[in-house]
Amino acid sequence: MSSADRAPGEGNGKDDACCEDGETCVNVFKATLTRILFLSHAMLVLQRTVQMKSVMYWLFAIPYGALVIEMIVVLLLRRGKDWNW
Repeated sequence: MSSADRAPGEGNGKDDACCEDGETCVNVFKATLTRILFLSHAMLVLQRTVQMKSVMYWLFAIPYGALVIEMIVVLLLRRGKDWNW
């Protein structure tokens, strides 16, 4: 079967956007897990603060949108490779 006969995403993995090799899949998993853990911890702390203080503290959740955008950039554009500092 030639490469012209294959559907996109089928075959040797060169057409796959996310997991072209095992290392990339591991990078995507680690990047996703890190951000999910950070976001869930932040939301839990914020929820506890709102219970003890005021409902106005929910406004601190607005910047978490930037974390979601950064996660999308890392996963889609950088294929799971985190930023080097």
